Amino acid sequence: MVQFSLDALTLPRSTPDQIVRCAAKAGFELVSLAVQPPYLYPDPIVSPSMFDVCYEALADTGVGVNTLEYFVLGDSAT
Repeated sequence: MVQFSLDALTLPRSTPDQIVRCAAKAGFELVSLAVQPPYLYPDPIVSPSMFDVCYEALADTGVGVNTLEYFVLGDSAT
């Protein structure tokens, strides 16, 4: 069975738990969450302070995690 995942940057002004709950309401089985802030969108990050709230949303909705997005681009990437 094909499962679809809602990407964290689809809702760039939402917190991780809001992304999980939106995914569940929209019928997604999975979400991709960010663990390091993209430069322009810090809201969807699963920070240490958001971990418990995000975990609770995952448990409440039954939505799973597809990927955790983490990337570092430094001066050497330019």
